[in-house]
Amino acid sequence: MRDTKATPLGKATPLGAAAGVLLAVLAAGCAGRTELWESADWTAAKKAQGEGQGQGARSAEVLFAPEQKRITSSHYTLRGVRHDLALRPEATPDVRCACLDVAMGTPEAERFKWTGEIPEVAPLQLVIALRVQPESCPPEISEADQQRLSIQAVDEPGPNVVVVVEKVPEGRPLARGAIIQEPQEGGVLVMRPQEPRGRYATAIDAPAWCKLKEKKRLAEEGGSATIGR
Repeated sequence: MRDTKATPLGKATPLGAAAGVLLAVLAAGCAGRTELWESADWTAAKKAQGEGQGQGARSAEVLFAPEQKRITSSHYTLRGVRHDLALRPEATPDVRCACLDVAMGTPEAERFKWTGEIPEVAPLQLVIALRVQPESCPPEISEADQQRLSIQAVDEPGPNVVVVVEKVPEGRPLARGAIIQEPQEGGVLVMRPQEPRGRYATAIDAPAWCKLKEKKRLAEEGGSATIGR
């Protein structure tokens, strides 16, 4: 005959305890999935799905400021030296350095000559183009060396931007342009020769780097950051 003695209140049987553990695990698993969906799977597609199920979802747009999305957009051309850009012969330069005329601005400016498609650059970036200017060249720089002047690299030490010019060997392509970053507040944009004692790409009246632009500090401009030479 089966024992019909009741289990005392508050004391679980082994079978009941096992069932309770199983229910607790399932509940924790469901809660974990909901938390993951809320914190990580926040795309707009899930948002529409969640609204139909009575659940909310975060939109990707709220995680990035509009300006940041615009700057990091993939359709902007990367910074760097350009072989397809030059300063037109009749164009007025912004600065004259030793052996070189220099112009800066937006890619679509008429004084720039592109052999390919005009690129689109990100905000706070600009293009720079060079043109050989024999009248500002020291006599020790031969005409052949003048014609081989080319942009080697663009460095960004601290808030500054430095355009490095070299004399490339015969047979190597010339680079007379570049897409560069504007100097940061308090920084300068300068050009220098690749050779330590080179007399090209320097200031005309002194053995110093040729300053192209300077971004003054806010305090110097009464609260507005103005860029100028």
